[in-house]
Amino acid sequence: MKRMHILLLIIFFLPSLANSQVALTPEPDLLWFKPELVVNSDQICSALYQDAVEKFLAVSPLRASYYRGNNTEPDFLGMQALSLNDPTILSQTGAVPSVNINGKQIFLKSITNNGCGGYCETYQLQASSSSLFESDPSSNLTFPSTYGFQLYRDQMGAYWALVLDGEDRNLLVYKVPEDGIWTTACEVSFKPESLSQVERLDSQPALEAVERLRFRVERLLGNEGNCGTSATLTRWTNSLRRSLPELIYQPWKSAVPSSSDDAPYAQDLANLEDWSLFNTSEYKIFQEYLAELNQSVATLAEFYAEVYGWSPEDSEQLAYAAATTIIGKSIRFYEFGAFTKEERDVRRAILSGMQPEKLKELNFDFGQESSRLYAERIVSLAISSPELLDYIIKAGGDVNSENDFGKTPLMYAAQNNNLEAVRVLLAAGANPNATTRRGPNSCYYNLSTFNMTPLHYAVRYANPELIRLLLDGGAAPYIITEGLGEKSNANALNWLRIYTQLGAPEINPTMPENMIDQVAIWLEPPPPGTLARRGQELVLDAERLYQSGELVSAYHRILLALQIDPNNERAISDLSLIALRNHKIGSALEASQKIIYGEFDARLKANAWFNQGLACEINGEKIFSYNGRRHCSLGSIFSFVKALSLESSEARKNKVLQLFDNHTIPFCLIPDGSEGGIRINFKTGYDPEVNAYTQSTMITVLNSRDQDIQPEFFSWVVRPRQQDERTVTPEKVQEMEFGAQVLSVYRTNEDLRFPHRFGNYICETPDDSDATVVERENNSGFRFISM
Repeated sequence: MKRMHILLLIIFFLPSLANSQVALTPEPDLLWFKPELVVNSDQICSALYQDAVEKFLAVSPLRASYYRGNNTEPDFLGMQALSLNDPTILSQTGAVPSVNINGKQIFLKSITNNGCGGYCETYQLQASSSSLFESDPSSNLTFPSTYGFQLYRDQMGAYWALVLDGEDRNLLVYKVPEDGIWTTACEVSFKPESLSQVERLDSQPALEAVERLRFRVERLLGNEGNCGTSATLTRWTNSLRRSLPELIYQPWKSAVPSSSDDAPYAQDLANLEDWSLFNTSEYKIFQEYLAELNQSVATLAEFYAEVYGWSPEDSEQLAYAAATTIIGKSIRFYEFGAFTKEERDVRRAILSGMQPEKLKELNFDFGQESSRLYAERIVSLAISSPELLDYIIKAGGDVNSENDFGKTPLMYAAQNNNLEAVRVLLAAGANPNATTRRGPNSCYYNLSTFNMTPLHYAVRYANPELIRLLLDGGAAPYIITEGLGEKSNANALNWLRIYTQLGAPEINPTMPENMIDQVAIWLEPPPPGTLARRGQELVLDAERLYQSGELVSAYHRILLALQIDPNNERAISDLSLIALRNHKIGSALEASQKIIYGEFDARLKANAWFNQGLACEINGEKIFSYNGRRHCSLGSIFSFVKALSLESSEARKNKVLQLFDNHTIPFCLIPDGSEGGIRINFKTGYDPEVNAYTQSTMITVLNSRDQDIQPEFFSWVVRPRQQDERTVTPEKVQEMEFGAQVLSVYRTNEDLRFPHRFGNYICETPDDSDATVVERENNSGFRFISM
């Protein structure tokens, strides 16, 4: 759907809503709900309640900042706002804040309760007759609040604490106690105990609309992966569930966005549309959300017009403004990166079902990669339209393109039970045995099962005809999954049983019961002996195809051989090179790493190290994440030097020299009168030689044999937290002769920070190939530059 189409929806179905803010409040006698005075134990409560009702009716209603501020806050009900740093409370610097109540000194202290990675702190005020604050929980305010508390002093000299509880929307007032035990003086509730009162107003449609809208927004939010302790999605979801019901009993509260909001909803909407262009499921979810928002706004507008007597136009504008403000605080799409205009246009065209002849007019290069991280590859967007899919593939689209966790267009076609799309993809050379892997970001991808094939997806979602088509196209039924639970270590036959068994939580809805036994026969894997012979044939076939230049077919064959025998040394060794020639950097790195870790001879390990260096060099010396592991952390030079140390050759020596001569790697240069000078490369990262995340700093030095450089030359000073400073001197771990030059490698587990000082000069950020040199002092020392 084009952006203009979305704007037309807003203009025609929600008149004047996109650029309007409606400041409507109902007449007090029309309120079906207003704040309730739950606790009334002091004469101040009546005035507090009246103030609360006024704020409930205000266009900019109850805000946390009104009840929590500093010394500049206005008086509240004739009371003065204070802080614990007020001179009348804090007599001198370093003293414990205290107040005098009926001649008794009461000490005060603010307590912070940490939560969810620093985002969910709650605050309490502790009162005690002792400055030592014995750990008596009754001395804390009974309601810890994310909004904190505000201390007040009334005209009679009494002290009060006000707390706005964000979870339950309650305002509580406590009197600072003489005995350290807090009691609630007043409590006002700003939301109904339940929405059952609304049902008596015959507004069940409005309640159902809010619930449907919540469901659609939560589908936009999706699931949360391993995202750390901040519990971001949980906080957003909880905020949505607390705030959306306000559309029923206090819609004017959110009709005018707060000036502190991160971004207007219009920006969220534009970013949401870009997000919807990631893949077919997200596009569908976004379209369903737009339709539900339109319907919910219309239903809520009818409710407002009936209950509050507003005009239909005003009711509709307020419903839209309030709903989108609340949603905008939950979806948080204000910093979402966009596609390029060209890619956005073509993705929108494909997902909206544009005909091939019209798509051709966009003149898009379908062979290019997406500009957006985690976005689905363009070929996969067209699986619902075989004609469009065929055009995109013939126009340069990669039939075997993979997303960030290895999912291919053929897997999407199988998952969506699209038989004709599978035909098109197989005819165009789609790999029927491609497998998924761990995603590069466990927060973005909440995955528990890996190594799934198109056949696994078909058995789970598709009908027998599609399964047969995959098998006839070369799909191997013996590939097993990895991960957790019953779906791991399972071939396609195992999955058939999982998704067709009686009582299963998820059953393949397209699998006729009378076909299950027949499909099971199709999926029966070959016996072990036959399978072993097949694996050997695949290795030989892959090598033959590689020699004849059929690189893609060779790559698919060698991967399939390793599915039969993951420990096949010859296949692993072949893969490290075949994958590299196919520009499959991750697969090449993973294969090399298996050889490095395994019990292989020195020659194979030397080749693996060299191939790893080539892969890191091709990747631009950046860290490469693949299948749950990071590679190239120490750069290509580390791998090339390891290859050279295991099996020396002139070609490998020349490769190391080229890294410096061609400035492939950054280094600092000390002109010493020789032709090359002293060249020093620094790199801190994770050691690929160790099967663990062990961080090291590697210093690789190329210099004339006439130079006598000691490890102390590279020493630096560190000062660990709460420890004395100490000097770090790296250990020399390797030295090799390069004719008139020597290459030395130094190592330490300490992280080297930059800029790094040598004598009177400083070597600046050698990881940045565009770094410049800053000469700090005089010209008497070595001059370092970063190339």
